[in-house]
Amino acid sequence: MTFTRRRRQLSLDAFFQIPAVPDTSDENNQAELERLKRALRLAIQEALTERQQECLTLYYFEGCSMKQTADRLGIGEPTVSKHLKKARARLKAVLRYSLASPRLS
Repeated sequence: MTFTRRRRQLSLDAFFQIPAVPDTSDENNQAELERLKRALRLAIQEALTERQQECLTLYYFEGCSMKQTADRLGIGEPTVSKHLKKARARLKAVLRYSLASPRLS
């Protein structure tokens, strides 16, 4: 019996399409969307290590495969996977805290 592992895709665009994100047609909603984008940018810049940022950028924003990301950074695929997993966990924790905090508004 052969098991194949499904590749998990995380689109950061989906972050802005969740029901908690308001319709951007009105000015107040546009401000809320900007607050969410600012929180994501700050979380990436301040909460992640340089290597996690590089892996995240190449894999999610530039659309490189795990192998391409590993080759460009000169590290192994399992290492890229580890950095992405840790980055996602860290972003989740930081954004959960940041979005609950009025500090970013």
